[in-house]
Amino acid sequence: MSGASRDTFGVVDAEFDTRAVHRLTALMLAGLACTIFIVAFLILAAVQAMTSIDGLAVARERLQVARAIAAMPGGMNEITLHAMGETLDLTDARLTTAGQRQAGEEMVLLNPGSDRVVAWRPHRFGSLTFETVAPVRIASGAVFIAIVCFIGWRVHIVGRGLDRSRLAAAERAKTDPLTRLHNRRAFDTALDERYVEARAGGPGFVLAIIDLDDFKTTNDSFGHAAGDTVLRAVADILRHSADPGDVVARIGGDEFAVIRTGINLDRYIATIMSRLATVITHDSRELTIGASAGIARSEDYSSAVKLSAAADAALYRAKRSGRGTAELAVPTQPSRRFAA
Repeated sequence: MSGASRDTFGVVDAEFDTRAVHRLTALMLAGLACTIFIVAFLILAAVQAMTSIDGLAVARERLQVARAIAAMPGGMNEITLHAMGETLDLTDARLTTAGQRQAGEEMVLLNPGSDRVVAWRPHRFGSLTFETVAPVRIASGAVFIAIVCFIGWRVHIVGRGLDRSRLAAAERAKTDPLTRLHNRRAFDTALDERYVEARAGGPGFVLAIIDLDDFKTTNDSFGHAAGDTVLRAVADILRHSADPGDVVARIGGDEFAVIRTGINLDRYIATIMSRLATVITHDSRELTIGASAGIARSEDYSSAVKLSAAADAALYRAKRSGRGTAELAVPTQPSRRFAA
């Protein structure tokens, strides 16, 4: 399997993994929301149950005290009060006045129109149960929420890592690994996009295809490591000569392509041809670089395929004319030669 194919499958796998993590994150957030809702519902239900139980308990004790008072026609004294308290299991039962009743106490009048009351602290079974159970429920809910939050945070971290991996894989899929320029796939995509944009009224552009002169000789004489050094040097020259918006790509073994504006085309071609006619050093050996170029304008051709074919044809003519030359393809007119 080629490196490009591996990169393509890597991008697809990374995109699939990223989508899966995003779906898992959404599920985790939904689960967290449900957990918070359930914990809040249980607490609310416990409060309501506590209130209901306490209300019933207090009402029952009030009824029992009222019946006990009514059953004592002779009135209530400390002895009978103590006996009633023991019988009804009252807490802190006492005889007092309504004005002296303490907070949290319940009371029943001894006689209608009298200020004397029996006061006691009612059994609030719901409150006692809530004080025991609620902390356990709240703590358990808090721990579960914390666990879900931690898992969600870890899923988020994994998702970010997968996003970075996907972006890196996408970048590798369109980058030539040796020169770090765009590869053939990225070049073809950019050429199609620029051509469609130009046909829709956008700015025109030129396509320059550049092929190194006698590169095979360099490889055969000095080895592939020397050839790689030459290719990287050419890539640096083309990269540093490019303007913002230019697309610079390696589209073959020793073949490069540049998509750029047609402004100052003569000066640009002269500049890169001059810079490519240089000598570099590899393992103490001097290697001579030279290149030929074919150029075509987008407005002269009816499709990106014909534009590319015209640039290729101009390159072949430049090759036949000798080292270090460049030619512009002009339809129905003789090819124009640039001075190197």
